[in-house]
Amino acid sequence: CALRRVAQLLEKTAVADVSMSHIELAKAAKERGNAEFAKNTREGYLAAAAEYRTAISLKGDDHILHGNLAAALLELGKTEWKSVEKLEALARALLAAQRCTELDRQYLKGWIRRAVAEADLINAYKKWKEDAARPPASWEKDEPPKQPPEETLLSAAAAANFASCETCCRAGLEIDATNCQLRSKLQSLRDEGHTTDETLDKAMVDAAAAATPKAQGNAAFGAKNFKQAEESYTQALSFNPFDHVFYSNRSACFAELDEPEKALRDAKRCVALNPTFVKGYSRLATAHYLNGTYADSEAAAERGLEIDTCNAVLQKALDMAKKETAEKPAVQEQLARMRAEQRKNEKLKALLSGLNMGGHGVQVFNPGSMMGGGGMGGMGNLFGQGNASMSDDQMRQMARAMANAGSGEQQGQ
Repeated sequence: CALRRVAQLLEKTAVADVSMSHIELAKAAKERGNAEFAKNTREGYLAAAAEYRTAISLKGDDHILHGNLAAALLELGKTEWKSVEKLEALARALLAAQRCTELDRQYLKGWIRRAVAEADLINAYKKWKEDAARPPASWEKDEPPKQPPEETLLSAAAAANFASCETCCRAGLEIDATNCQLRSKLQSLRDEGHTTDETLDKAMVDAAAAATPKAQGNAAFGAKNFKQAEESYTQALSFNPFDHVFYSNRSACFAELDEPEKALRDAKRCVALNPTFVKGYSRLATAHYLNGTYADSEAAAERGLEIDTCNAVLQKALDMAKKETAEKPAVQEQLARMRAEQRKNEKLKALLSGLNMGGHGVQVFNPGSMMGGGGMGGMGNLFGQGNASMSDDQMRQMARAMANAGSGEQQGQ
């Protein structure tokens, strides 16, 4: 009996020694992974992921190791330009983050990484499908055939969805309701067209917290730093997605940044939240005009003037829209295309001017000037001043000629 007890004691001691050894080895691998991650390079992220995997093989129940692996793979995904490799990195990141939250549901970083990984994977999966369906480019013909992602990773990508991403955000916000990353991710889901839970959204409104980024956005907009202003208003929306003014202001930013589809999305949301907000209709008229939907621009201006019959900005928008709707639909279509192309060229010209001047750029395209610094952000200087290549009258004449030529070709057929 005594010999048996000794043998049992020796066996327990040996197991303990092995366990301690595994823990120490896992800790060492984790530290090496952290050092590689800190290099902020693609090679560093690859090496970090390998080290974290080694640590996980030794101590698989450590949620932080899985969280770190997810973080390394997320960063790796940012460096990948091939759609299949980006998808695989992000799918692995999601699987690691899922395991992390399974092991510890109170680990906030796990939920953040899981939400980010799923949202990014949705976009990566969409891009991969587009690339897979596209015929090979001429420079790709000599390359090996495109290989699909690993089956497990492809399944994870196909299963990713906005509703699941929202659930992850909510789980993290239960731990920290003020977390900016998760709030911003929820707002990005709304911006993507996902309808988040309205009851839960109302419960998490923090108007006081939204006031600071709103003020920062106003200051940035006044300084014509429209990108910073847009980001600030987005942050404000993450604290209160029911404030119509935030959507109105951000719509103006997108108009100034020549992102008409986003400007239209926000303007529509603005008037949906507050149908009597007059400035919302000026934003809506602006956005429709920039998108080349002139009849809708006219209708938006008229709706706003029903609320405020003396509004000079809306009257000017109405006059501009009516000038376009007086043209044939084919002419309107040509004008919209030509204006969009010209704005694009002017932005490129401004960018090149900045590069040629050592970073001191010249603002060639200034949409707000015509409407007094943002009252109808996005409609100023669409043509005329700053558009030396072609005046609006010249563009209109060309659009008419092109539309007539197209009509003549159809009749000839």
